[in-house]
Amino acid sequence: MEAVEANYVNYDFLRNLLSQERSQSGLEQLKEDFFLLCSSFVGVQEGVLKESFSLEQARVLENSRKIVGELKDVRLRKILFKAFRDLDANAVNSSGLAKEEKEFYRSILSLLSQYKQKALGEEKIKVKLLMDLPEMQSPDGVAFGPFQRGAVATLSPATADLLLQKSAAEKI
Repeated sequence: MEAVEANYVNYDFLRNLLSQERSQSGLEQLKEDFFLLCSSFVGVQEGVLKESFSLEQARVLENSRKIVGELKDVRLRKILFKAFRDLDANAVNSSGLAKEEKEFYRSILSLLSQYKQKALGEEKIKVKLLMDLPEMQSPDGVAFGPFQRGAVATLSPATADLLLQKSAAEKI
């Protein structure tokens, strides 16, 4: 499924998306503002209900709220498993996740990486930077930098190895 377009967020679309999320092991691709669009959709439904109450409209509003909540829960579980797999494969990729999900994904990667390093007793590696580097995300999902050329940094083995391979740092 392609990333969700704004004009597709409606009750039927949300029901179908939830069904797809439940039936597939992978995550559906969403635009970054998807949950903002869902909130807007629910807000419009609340407004319609206030202007002209009907049992049908009340049902649509209540079910829409439930679907969005369940959609978040299903995707949350999938994102947790994705973070485990991605960290083990050293393949961090948050494309196709909504903004809030990307923040959660990065946080989980960072926590998992820290736990894994402590559990495995990994030592940090001290390196000297051979070039200016902007803030980046390491292979283990942890943000690092920015660094000035000549700076000394203590980094995780995965990050240090990456910089050493790219000739961006030398081991001290």
